[in-house]
Amino acid sequence: MFSVRKAASLLLCVISVCRGRSRCIPSYYQAGTECCPKCSPGEYVRADCADESSTKCNPCEDGTFNDVFSGFKRCLNCISCAPDKDLFVVMEEVCAVQLYLFAHTPHTNLCTFSHVIDSFNDYLCVLSTASGLKTVSPCTRTRDALCEPLEGFYCIKSKGLYCDAAEKHRQCKPGQYIRDNGTALTDTVCADCSAGTFSDGTFTTCRPHTQCENLLREGTALADAECGEGVSSINVTVVIVVVVLLVVFLCTGIIAALYFRKKKCLSGKRVTVQTQGEENIMIQPPV
Repeated sequence: MFSVRKAASLLLCVISVCRGRSRCIPSYYQAGTECCPKCSPGEYVRADCADESSTKCNPCEDGTFNDVFSGFKRCLNCISCAPDKDLFVVMEEVCAVQLYLFAHTPHTNLCTFSHVIDSFNDYLCVLSTASGLKTVSPCTRTRDALCEPLEGFYCIKSKGLYCDAAEKHRQCKPGQYIRDNGTALTDTVCADCSAGTFSDGTFTTCRPHTQCENLLREGTALADAECGEGVSSINVTVVIVVVVLLVVFLCTGIIAALYFRKKKCLSGKRVTVQTQGEENIMIQPPV
């Protein structure tokens, strides 16, 4: 008995072939000779449609999602903003350049969105550079997790306003300075130091070389000049001031001693006493 579903499916195929396109219209997917209705977002195909039955769909399991109407036999794995490192041992050899896809063998370059899972030789293709991200919004059955770069990382693969992959900001080398700090969207920009300046790679501007009176090693773009021990102008000034003060104090002391000694000598006075034609001289001691 020729069913209505089979007739409709055949009519769709004939129309599509006549138009030179795939056999099924966009809301259907091809399963052998049948055009089956696609499953809704958040679901995957458990069983294709048959003569008397429509497509059987199951909800996506935890950790998986599907954001489109599709004929996928399996939901897509959610991105892990902070992935387990063990996930990438085999996956990078398979097809790490594509996201959330599946390969039949571990030695193929081809990833497809869906295929019949009939063995244990299925390898998930994931993005191997998913580190450096943090979760903004967790994964749901109809939407992948949303991530953004961690501090010190910038996005290298964006998805709308969010990020699928990030890399660590560049570290400037010695002899370079940080011209522009890295952001969540851009890498750090480094520039070379000019003559007479240096940077260890962490400076935002290059610093001028120290001017030495006793130079041991000239400065380079990587390091400052090295100075030897020498008498600085400040030390010389201190020594001169101390010597001058000592001389002043010494001279003052000498002058004071001479002055008091002379004063002591002059403090005794002569007193003349006349008695009966005789003149006696008496020295009056100082009071």
